[in-house]
Amino acid sequence: MVNTVKDALDYLRSLETREGNLVDDPELNELLNPYRAAYPFPYQCQRDRCKTTIAYWALHTSGARIAPGPKRVHRKGVRAGEVPPASPQRLGRPLVAEPPIQGGAGDLSFPDLEWKQEFEQPIEWAMTGDGDISLETNPNVGSPWPLRWKFTCPRCGSQYPHTNRQMLDLFLHALYARQRTIRPGTVG
Repeated sequence: MVNTVKDALDYLRSLETREGNLVDDPELNELLNPYRAAYPFPYQCQRDRCKTTIAYWALHTSGARIAPGPKRVHRKGVRAGEVPPASPQRLGRPLVAEPPIQGGAGDLSFPDLEWKQEFEQPIEWAMTGDGDISLETNPNVGSPWPLRWKFTCPRCGSQYPHTNRQMLDLFLHALYARQRTIRPGTVG
């Protein structure tokens, strides 16, 4: 059976598990795996006259979580949410070196971040307090991944707090609806 984005979205919406347990849900992670390399979506301000890009969202390489970043690597001819084709394998001969991860969290960029490697890059970026991405006051205590993020529009100052579950829902809905951007309030 082929799993689709709709299957992942329906399963996420049916879960009644605690937010902290969502990251490790094995069935949800299995449903998300085909979309981990999807090119990051721009997350934009909801205000009609603004629509400024606040951040870029990608599925994390592991776990049911969204990795937000301030920038993304430009890939010519690749649309948001598009999964790049798998690299061809040479039969009978091992590859000497793997190409860098393309798409997904591998395409997020954190300019000027002096990464201390105490936490993952999205968390360290948010902890600097210099950008439009920050950690909400209720972080996921005891886990290396926060439960709540806050996004602030650099143009109009609108603030958008999200749980990881809300971010996953918005991301999967954008994939399913073939949107080019994610905006708060776009889930039907």
